[in-house]
Amino acid sequence: MDKALKYDVIVCTFNGASFISSQLKSILSQPILPQKIIVSDDGSCDGTLSIVKNTFANANFTAYNIVQGPRKGVIANFLFALKYSEADFTFLADQDDIWHINKVAEFAKIAKQENNAIPTLIFSDACLVDEQNNEISPSFFAYQALSAKCLSDDSILYKNCVQGAACMINCALRNLALDSLSYIQLSELYMHDWWLALLARYYGETQFIDKPLLDYRQHCQNQVGVFNHKLRLFYYFIRFKSYWKNIRQAIRQVKMFEQFATQYGKPHCLPPSSKREYQSVPKLKQWLLSLLVK
Repeated sequence: MDKALKYDVIVCTFNGASFISSQLKSILSQPILPQKIIVSDDGSCDGTLSIVKNTFANANFTAYNIVQGPRKGVIANFLFALKYSEADFTFLADQDDIWHINKVAEFAKIAKQENNAIPTLIFSDACLVDEQNNEISPSFFAYQALSAKCLSDDSILYKNCVQGAACMINCALRNLALDSLSYIQLSELYMHDWWLALLARYYGETQFIDKPLLDYRQHCQNQVGVFNHKLRLFYYFIRFKSYWKNIRQAIRQVKMFEQFATQYGKPHCLPPSSKREYQSVPKLKQWLLSLLVK
């Protein structure tokens, strides 16, 4: 592999006028620039695309492609946008975050050690910030008590530790994800990053960079929010209906993955349900799963 990482960036947008310029500027500030930035817009009506075009023009950056998203939500927007990427690697980027200046360089160090023929997902930690860029926590993983150990056994089936905004996939995983779209129903997926994590765990490899390489912004319009792990029991109590709904969605996603693994035909390492281990799944969730999963 050449010293300079050859990568594209997919930025999915929907009414992101408040923060999209800052995000794009942080990407364009990387010492290694992307071969292409793909902006997949899901029908913004707040001037997002005008800001995108002006930001690129002011930076004299012309290697971008603005495409119309499927208008079926964030999962469909990211997964369908993968077809526009052709580079060796593809970063996913939310519209409202900020990349740290060393993000691409840190990912490049890991990427150079990988076999690009094997589907690979590389992901990092992130800082949590609010709307005014004030730090909420220096570590997304610590704040939510996450661990990359979810990927050491089968815990990833029911507990995700991969944040889409903090991940990069290689072309082999990108192609696998695109292949999978013919076998699945998007309505059965919990989130696009979790689906990519499942594909990488059972068909390829994952690598975790244990340092924050972006600012993950929290605000009232987040598609996926976070909560402090210290308040987990309180969260479960006041939002049990939502928690219950999420568990059932995760179960549907696992069934969809099992169906895909059976139909796709290529070798995978998903063990039979009786032999799976879930060391990183909380005990309460394990108990509920024992009641729900047949």
